[in-house]
Order: sequence, then structure tokens, then C-alpha cells
Amino acid sequence: MTPRRSEGETPASMPEADMPQPAMPQADMEPVTIGWVEAAALPEWKVRRIRAKMDTGARTSALDVPHYHLVETDDGTFVELHLALSRHRRQRVKCVRTPLRNMVTVCTTCGTRERRPVVEMLLRLGPVEKRIRVTITNRANMRYRLILGRTALEKDFVVDVSRKNLMKDRTSSTILPSARSIGGEG
Repeated sequence: MTPRRSEGETPASMPEADMPQPAMPQADMEPVTIGWVEAAALPEWKVRRIRAKMDTGARTSALDVPHYHLVETDDGTFVELHLALSRHRRQRVKCVRTPLRNMVTVCTTCGTRERRPVVEMLLRLGPVEKRIRVTITNRANMRYRLILGRTALEKDFVVDVSRKNLMKDRTSSTILPSARSIGGEG
């Protein structure tokens, strides 16, 4: 039996064996079963809900951004993103500035090659929060604002291709502070 902590005892004065153990890293957890379409959140960017399609045929992930600008500063290169949050209301845009990780050439679903910026973002999908890298592209003619490829899904998720919205109540349950957006509500 572990001794109980006395009132004045701090974790620094506790024996190592009695220290509270940190939460198990997500890599050690069982993968979460998700549907082929889910609502995801981007907490750092104050995006509470964005429709995401799981694409196990794609290695990389892609985020719909109708417009972006590369901005050079003393701290490095940043990408100013104009996120389209709704396929039907393209004027509903949220601006985000984030560091550019690199530029890549991607083979699109049409078979053409496209040069795209890569950024890192925090993704929340159901009970899992993880940092992923996404390419930036204009997906105006596509149904889903976010495509999650194998690299983003690996180790944490199993996709049930016969179902969708399995995380409906698990992603949006956390209320994020509102953020300003351009041309509409955030």
C-alpha cells in the first residue's frame, strides 16, 4: 500500500514511487474507431468544428484554404491562412498565421502536380488530440474542408468505412473560446 500524502507534502518531497503517474501517452492507448467522415476541431486556431474525411488512400493530409500568403519576418516564414469553414458559405473565413514547415510537391487526385505549403496544427478528433502536418490547398470544389491521410491517422485511429460521425458527441463536447473571423461568425 502506498503511503498517503500528508497535507504539507509536495510532489517534490515525495519518493519517486509515490509520485502521481502522468497520463499514458496516446501512442500506448488502443486506437479509436472513427467513421470515414467526422467532425474535427482545431483548438489552437479556435475552430470548433470542421468536416473531415478520412482518406486511407492518401499519405498526406490537406486543408481547404481559398487564399494564403507567405510572410517573411525576422522569426522566419509564416503562412497567413484564410480558412473556409463552410463549403456552402465560402465568405465565412477565419484568418490564422502559423509557421511554414516546408513546401512540397503533391500529386493531386486528378494526377497533376501541385506545389503546396505544409503547416503543423493541433487536431482534436474524439478523445484524441495530436499534432499533424497538413498541406494547404484550395478545395473549393470538394465536399470536405479537411482530408486526413494515413500519416495523420496512424497509431491513433482505425477507420470504419461503413460508418460516419462516430465521434459526433466526443469532439464538440469541449467548448472553445470564440475567436474573431472575417466575414462571419467563428
